[in-house]
This record gives sequence, C-alpha cells and structure tokens, in this order.
Amino acid sequence: MSSENLRREFLKRAGAGLAGTGLALQAGQGIAHAAANPPGARSFDVRTFGATGDGKTLDSPSINKAIDAASAAGGGTVMFPAGNYLCYSIHLKSDISLYLDAGATIIAAEPPAQGGGGFDMYEPNEWDPYQDFGHSHFRNSLIWGEGLGNIAILGYGRIWGKSLSRGQGAQTPGVGNKSISLKNCHNVLLRDFSILHRSEEHTSEL
Repeated sequence: MSSENLRREFLKRAGAGLAGTGLALQAGQGIAHAAANPPGARSFDVRTFGATGDGKTLDSPSINKAIDAASAAGGGTVMFPAGNYLCYSIHLKSDISLYLDAGATIIAAEPPAQGGGGFDMYEPNEWDPYQDFGHSHFRNSLIWGEGLGNIAILGYGRIWGKSLSRGQGAQTPGVGNKSISLKNCHNVLLRDFSILHRSEEHTSEL
C-alpha cells in the first residue's frame, strides 16, 4: 500500500474512531458536542480503568492500562472525560487515539522528592557529548512513543507540562522533559487541544 493510501486509511480510521465515541460535530461549528448515543465498542474510558481525574491521585497507571486494553483489542480511542489527570509517563501505542474532552487536562506530576519512580528513565544515547540533552532523549516525557503508526491526540482538552524541566534538572532520574515526544512515528494526527508550559499564562494550541 502506498504512503498516500496509508494516510487516507488512517484518516478514515481516525474519523471512525471518533464516531464510535458518541461525539458529533455539528455543521458550521468548531467544537465537538456529546451525542445521545453511548460510546462505541472501540472506545476506552480511562475512568473505567481506575483514573479519577481529581488532580490529586496519580492517574498514569490507569491511563496506561486503558491504552494497553485498546491495543490488545486491535486499536481504538482512549477517552479522557472532563477532569484533571495527574500523570507521569503515558505510553502511546500504534493504532491508538487519545481524545481529551473539553475540560480534561493531563498534568505532569511533580517528581518524587525522595527519588525512585516518577517519569520514565531517559534512554542511552551515544550523541550526548555533542548535542543538547533534550535533543538526545525522548522517553523521559509526559506522553511518548517510538516507532509507532496510526496514532492521534485529539479533542478540546489540555496538556499541562506543569513539572517538566528544560534545564539540567531533566537529567535527573524521575524528572520529565517534554509534554509529547514521538520518535520515528508515521501517520500522526495532533489536533485541537492546547498545550500549557510551566505557567498557565503561556499556552500553545494545535
């Protein structure tokens, strides 16, 4: 299958995945509204897997369980209802869409004060002596994936890199460095959500 056909197939799948979540885009409007139909069989609500969205409980283990379940089912949409999801590293997988509902925020949690745990450990890289640390490492991120295909992050929610470090602190085990890190991935769709840096005053929108 040609790269263009692969792209078309992915976009078709992304549309089908969102249709299965019970969301409908009304003609002439730029926001998604909840439809009367319940989520389809290919959608996976993170709260079903134990996420609380209360901004206090660490929700990344439950979110990763939802992604694992969607992957085991052959792919699907992982839904984030409105809420504040405190997280360490979220492991994106092929054929998975993350849908952030309006009012949903994924928040980078503070690294453990005593060490141990926290964000994933950065991977070894032979080019460390020659370039910036952030250009050499990807796995110590809030949302990351490597060598994936047919992936998407969508919806009108937010991703807040509240505790992420840009400086030398990023080299400390357990500290996160990037909000989204995708390496050697293809058929990637990022749309509509907002990204916040350490301060909520600085916001980027996709």
